[in-house]
Amino acid sequence: VVDAVEEAYPELEIAVWCIDRRFRGPEMVRAEPRLAAAANWLALAEVCGRRLSGRRGLLIDVGSTTTDMIPLDRGRAVPIGLTDTERLQSGELVYAGVRRTPLCAIAAELSFQGRPTGLAAELFATTLDVYLTLGAIKPDPLDRSTANGRPATPEESIDRLARMIGEDRERFTADDAARLAAEADACLVDRLERAAERVCKATIGKPETIVVSGAGEFLARRVAERLVGSNESVMG
Repeated sequence: VVDAVEEAYPELEIAVWCIDRRFRGPEMVRAEPRLAAAANWLALAEVCGRRLSGRRGLLIDVGSTTTDMIPLDRGRAVPIGLTDTERLQSGELVYAGVRRTPLCAIAAELSFQGRPTGLAAELFATTLDVYLTLGAIKPDPLDRSTANGRPATPEESIDRLARMIGEDRERFTADDAARLAAEADACLVDRLERAAERVCKATIGKPETIVVSGAGEFLARRVAERLVGSNESVMG
């Protein structure tokens, strides 16, 4: 990445934000690449922390693949972990988002026609299908970054969700898809809420304000409102 940036902007002096909260030169980053690896979350958290000067808060950034839960305390980010592994251990990084997460990573079983039904441990459907079905993500017929390479539309999502339980259109309807998606969504919200509670308990206690962001801001906001009990303390 550093090589590409230097090639694209040869006339500029390049500085790279690192997890030690400093900008470093390209040579230092090449020598110590872990300093800059996946440091973008900390840059966002630092900016958000400054907006909450004097308050305790939490940043919930839900992306297409992952979710960041970063505690903020009186003007700065105060994470327990800095590397991805440390953050996975602390709960500050949850490997689940609103587009690319396989459905079988959200739940082992969901209900179909009133009966608990195990899910195929295969990449047959993702959270994109959940939120296309629920109307939280807009359809895009030109987008084929789906589990089966077919368009990102609610109609196609029915087929992908049906395959998760070994069904097809003959027995799996749009209403079945909506119920399955709603249950999967509830599982994900619960998981993110538990992670947020764990992070807050270990650092700041009950947050006064929660900042939400990312491609899945709609989901982050729901988690935030469950944590604080209203939307008055939630910032987008």
